[in-house]
Amino acid sequence: MVNRNDQAVSPAWRVVSVPVATVWTSPSSPRALDEPALAGFAPSELGSRKREAKGQSDSGNPLEMGTDSGFARGSGIEAWLAAMTVPDKLDLCAANRLQTQALYGTPVLAYEEQDGWSRVAIPGQLSPKDENGYPGWIPAEQLLPLSEEEARRLLDSGESVPGPAAAPASAIVTAPTTDLELLSSSAKMRISFLTRLPLATEEERGTVLEVEPGDGVQAVPGFQAESVAGPDAGAFPQAGSVPRDGVEAGANSREDSFVVVQAPHGLARIRRADVQVVAEPGEYPAVQPDGQNRGQAIVAQAKRFLGLPYLWGGMSAWGYDCSGFAHSMHLACGIDIPRDASVQALHGANIPPEELQPGDLLFFAYEQGKGRVHHVGIYAGDGHMIHSPDSASSVELIPLKGYKLADEHCVSRRYWT
Repeated sequence: MVNRNDQAVSPAWRVVSVPVATVWTSPSSPRALDEPALAGFAPSELGSRKREAKGQSDSGNPLEMGTDSGFARGSGIEAWLAAMTVPDKLDLCAANRLQTQALYGTPVLAYEEQDGWSRVAIPGQLSPKDENGYPGWIPAEQLLPLSEEEARRLLDSGESVPGPAAAPASAIVTAPTTDLELLSSSAKMRISFLTRLPLATEEERGTVLEVEPGDGVQAVPGFQAESVAGPDAGAFPQAGSVPRDGVEAGANSREDSFVVVQAPHGLARIRRADVQVVAEPGEYPAVQPDGQNRGQAIVAQAKRFLGLPYLWGGMSAWGYDCSGFAHSMHLACGIDIPRDASVQALHGANIPPEELQPGDLLFFAYEQGKGRVHHVGIYAGDGHMIHSPDSASSVELIPLKGYKLADEHCVSRRYWT
């Protein structure tokens, strides 16, 4: 492993400590308007200050600080997206500002630090750009130190870390978004679909107490993570079955069941209805509701995000780019594919047009399909495709006949069998 000066380096493990960390091309890539996306998370900063961000909803924006909400300052993803115009979003691509994103709890390898930035590789996102994972720069305040043992506990595959993987069961967020509440401070963070965190051990769970104003210290009803052999956390929801904010209106947190996880900031709880528990280090739910095969399950997952605005480099429920959308919908069904469309198009089974089935990937290239691959969509069946199209649009389900890029279709690939 070498750095830009061809000097041998020994990278250090770090873990993403904000709801979603944007991975920039260089420390000079962000603009002034991107400042909200560079913020860290300060779980101790609770109190009486008024909300700092303007124009956001009360849905749990991690940038908000309210007198009554307990939300601490986070990555500002919602405020950042809300403030950008379409030209601002287009510039993220045109000026090559963004590379990808990484979710809360994702382990990364940090090669170096420079003026408050860390140059990293993301092992969970396969890329030919770096043998260790997708490369780029993340603000250092959005990362926390991670031991090699903890990295083994978090990585999707033990192969990326020397020695045997020692990961316990994990909780994977299956709602589009949900709230994570830190037990040490009651600070809350809104986290995304597919965020993966290890379950707390039985010993750790045995110390869980909650402090209520005027109540003193008391145990929380239903506030424990069950063993993997216990009741299932529920299969991945059907399309449309989970509200956009991941929490039903009027839910009483005192009566709901929670799982306790070991988050980068310490023990935390998440509503059990919003997660799936899996037993193996590299396992994802990989379920097929109502007898669906995995290809149909990929499409069902994708339909849950219809109307979600596109984000160049996006890898979260706040916005996906085309290949990030394909990657994440496959991962939701237990299939790990490369991060970028140009690489996705090189692998998987080659599928002729007459044999397309739901869940297959459709790739589009410049020069009427003979040039560089620049777009990918998911075949949805019946001559339709679901995709995250461009910075001026949102996730949509469209007929392929008459699609503006139809003459650029170059290849179709299947990863789900």
